[in-house]
Order: sequence, then C-alpha cells, then structure tokens
Amino acid sequence: MRINKGNKIILFSLFMQFCIFVSCLFAKEAPDAAVLKRLEAEEYTKEVTISRPEIVYSASNLKDPFINALPVELGLAAKDKTEIKLPVLTIQGIVFGPKFSQVIINNKVLKVGEQISDATVTEINKDEVSVLFNDKIYKLVAPAVVAKTLKIQGGKK
Repeated sequence: MRINKGNKIILFSLFMQFCIFVSCLFAKEAPDAAVLKRLEAEEYTKEVTISRPEIVYSASNLKDPFINALPVELGLAAKDKTEIKLPVLTIQGIVFGPKFSQVIINNKVLKVGEQISDATVTEINKDEVSVLFNDKIYKLVAPAVVAKTLKIQGGKK
C-alpha cells in the first residue's frame, strides 16, 4: 500500500482525534477558584511541629575541655602571646622562570622549600618572595621594585 499526501493527512487527523478522545477519558474536572483558595488557606495555616529528641550530656566526672590546662604561674601561657620578629632577610636578586625559580637571600641561593634563618621560602615571583616564619607568611620585595618605587615617588636612591 502506497501512502500519498492525501492519505497522510487523513491518518494524521485520525491520530489527533484518537489523542483527544483518550485525553477526555482520563481528564478530571478542575476544581473551581473558591475551592482552590480554601485549600491553599488551610495548607498555609497548618502549624508544623518538629519533634527532636532531648539530648542530655552529663560529664560530671570528666575534665572541662574549655579550661586552660597550662599552669599560669609557670608562664607557659604567656609565652604564646610574645611574638618572635622576622630575622633580617635581604634579597640580593631573583632568578624567575616558568619552570625553575631561585632567590639570593643573605648571599645564599635558595629555591622553594629551602630554609634560611628558620624562615622557609614558600613562593618566588618576579617582584617578590614569600617566606613562612613562625606560622606567618611574609612578603619580601625585590630591590629593583623598591628602587622603581622610590624613583616614581621622587625619593633618593
């Protein structure tokens, strides 16, 4: 059987009529607006109660974790508050490259991860070097950048 253009139109119209018939069989009647408003009002006025189990913590025979365990009279707690100053670290030069960078600090050639005067080199950039000392990161500026800044500001060399 050959399907021509006229047959295609007839088949398509029959298919559409079948779809409409099936949708009418399973369609429910929509509630009116008053019923919808009443249902929404009931839904939003319901009070929801969240019940959670009561947890009781009793640690009468254990140590309080928030009390300082270090004796104050020994001065151990006071030592933490004093800050150790960064030692003198003078940058003589920076060799910066995409794969391998080095810095000369206090006449010693260093790369990332090496130490000088208890300070660890963490990052080497074109204009600065980052060092970790006493759990703080310090940025040391290259001498060329300092000289440029002084020239721009009109200072002496």
